[in-house]
Amino acid sequence: MTWIKEDIARMYPNEPVPTEEQLKQITTDYLRKAMKDVSYQIRVPNCDIMQKIIANGRFKTQMETQSSRAALDLEQRKNFTKNSFGVDTDTLPPEEYEVYGYASHGDLVKESSPDSRVGMGCEQYGQVIVTLKKDAMKHRVTTSVGDSLSNQMNARVAMVDRPDFISVGGKHRLETMTAAYKHFHDNPSAPIDFEEFVGDVGVPYVELQYHGGVKMEDIESVTLISNLKTSDIEDADVDMPEELVNSLKQLGIKAIVVKDGVANEL
Repeated sequence: MTWIKEDIARMYPNEPVPTEEQLKQITTDYLRKAMKDVSYQIRVPNCDIMQKIIANGRFKTQMETQSSRAALDLEQRKNFTKNSFGVDTDTLPPEEYEVYGYASHGDLVKESSPDSRVGMGCEQYGQVIVTLKKDAMKHRVTTSVGDSLSNQMNARVAMVDRPDFISVGGKHRLETMTAAYKHFHDNPSAPIDFEEFVGDVGVPYVELQYHGGVKMEDIESVTLISNLKTSDIEDADVDMPEELVNSLKQLGIKAIVVKDGVANEL
């Protein structure tokens, strides 16, 4: 708290420095404003994996697949689940663990841009974006501002519509509090651009945890970011296979391809 107060005193030398409680409330208000209308999303490596998910009828949890596109530490994940959600991980079936995703502004053309902060933070997880129905996920989505695996010792999750100061990882709180104070001091009526928000608080992404499973009826759309070039993707899909398009249409799920900055529903 001392550092943030010193930063604010330097930025606004003629103004009274807010109290610790005031700073926490300002930060909570900022987070809730920034995340008020976020889109609920999951990244999938490629179209082939997406077709397998459809065949299975639901997303498998990390405990079932025992794999990850990022750091894989199942014991740490169990500790996170136990400490965050109060469940007995010694008896919890693998399929009942939470499914992981992320928050976005929902503009998938913008997210596909190479300079998108949201896109850069999540592209390691794949080039297929699954957008979930907010009504279907109501009351079963929690959030961690930053990666929960690295933040679990100094933060806790919150309901996605009620993020607060403590749901921000410790190493990101100084940036978050500074951004919050500047926003409400300089232009409190201005909207918060989610791309700028992610950059301003210094996190790679805003993590979401989905509870109660994610089934096909929970999905609104599946979008392929065509030919995504990253160090984690060697052979990127250019087009969505007809088999996948047909599978999605049969389920009433929109099939979309973003190519050259244009989104086309198939």
